[in-house]
Amino acid sequence: MERSNGIKIFIAGDFCVYHPERVSLGHELKKIINFSDVRVVNFEGPLQVGEKHTAGEFYLRQSHLSPEWLLNNGFNVIGLANNHAFDFGEEGLKATKKAFEDVLAIGCGKWSEAYGVKYLKVKNKTIGFFSASSADLATLKDRWTDDGKYGCAWINHISVSSIISEAKGTCDYLIVLPHAGVEYMDVPLPEWRDIYKSLIDAGADAVMASHPHVPQGFEMYAGKPIFYSLGNFAFEKDDRCASLHWYNSVAVLIEITENDVQVQPILTYLNEDHIVEVDARVESVRHFRHLCNILTDDSDYMEEVNRFVLSLYPKYENWLLSGYGAVGMYPKSLRQMYRIFAGFLKLKVNRRLFLHQLREESTRWLMIRANKLLSKTKL
Repeated sequence: MERSNGIKIFIAGDFCVYHPERVSLGHELKKIINFSDVRVVNFEGPLQVGEKHTAGEFYLRQSHLSPEWLLNNGFNVIGLANNHAFDFGEEGLKATKKAFEDVLAIGCGKWSEAYGVKYLKVKNKTIGFFSASSADLATLKDRWTDDGKYGCAWINHISVSSIISEAKGTCDYLIVLPHAGVEYMDVPLPEWRDIYKSLIDAGADAVMASHPHVPQGFEMYAGKPIFYSLGNFAFEKDDRCASLHWYNSVAVLIEITENDVQVQPILTYLNEDHIVEVDARVESVRHFRHLCNILTDDSDYMEEVNRFVLSLYPKYENWLLSGYGAVGMYPKSLRQMYRIFAGFLKLKVNRRLFLHQLREESTRWLMIRANKLLSKTKL
């Protein structure tokens, strides 16, 4: 790979590493990154500074050496808007942003900064970046109550379309980086497909989403790329987060020349030796091609959406109910019935958890779709 007169932008998915000293980049991938002018990644989870500030028991944290790992490997645009950004509150998020003060850290701050498009001047071109998350504890959602708070931009705030439209007039190429979607789902919900297309309509040149922890397909809309989930670029696995494609990812190489824009997906994976490398394995290529093909057939796509919605629904329903000190009564055996009863004795109302499940878009949309299917209503 040689340097060109064009601008090369490398975009990776989610990064969360507890032991960066044992993680490295494969030779071929490192060469691609080194020959890129801009290298983007989502830093999911804050540095462990301050007190925990979560809706439930689960939280993410990063090693204090993780920012150094990314900087040493050339990453110069860091997305900080994600659902775990506030796991250690304002103190943790501020400390995380400070660790990236020498590069472009995007998607967090007080209202105007969090919702601001950030720019890089590269080879006489201006590249714009906008990073935002779904409606979680970290996001600033209500101008009436959140204006003085510190947090992340919300991708579905009413102002986002106008922010993108105005920004497009001040840059040559605009990339939107949403952190949203349903975890472990191989296809995006229809709601997210519509929203991401509306971002293109508003002026975005590319939409590069993360959060589901598995790769999803991509499609071209109005000649612009939408990648629905880049997956985990480097994410050390928690046993509670088992997923077949947890270590699989799709990075994107965008090359901008005077007359053209080329978009190249690059499959990667974190191997057993903790090396992130280009993934040329036949099964990985076949799987990603399948994910993209599903998006071209509405019937196949909706069949896959409904299958995932029904399989994931019990988990989301139980999370919602547990926030209100209740449980779903769907035992399939005496053992499960005992576990439900034992869990019920320990339950207490957690209004913060209930609020999160009620407010977060993917959770709400999934439960609405599942209940529509289960009730067999056409309403």
